[in-house]
Amino acid sequence: MSSAGPSSTIILVHGLWMSGLELSMLQHRLHSEHGFEVISYSYRSITGTMLDHVRGLRELAQAQKTAHLHFVGHSLGGIVIFELLEDNVSGARGVQVEPRQARR
Repeated sequence: MSSAGPSSTIILVHGLWMSGLELSMLQHRLHSEHGFEVISYSYRSITGTMLDHVRGLRELAQAQKTAHLHFVGHSLGGIVIFELLEDNVSGARGVQVEPRQARR
């Protein structure tokens, strides 16, 4: 990592009724096994507005000193990310994590 910051940072965004702790195992594995700088964005999914959620995520994203910024969201977190990306955040990419359907 250079003094300018990590080359790739991932921001994890939790879903409805969650606090962000649910993504801690993913955060740990992305960092320890793959070397990413990983940040968890926690927001009040029940009491805040979508505008509040997007504004907070934008502020967190803009504060990052990284060459590549990635977003990973679960459920409502994915919607927050896509709302942010509609504003054309330069060089950012997002992935929405959805549960795997059970096979019969």
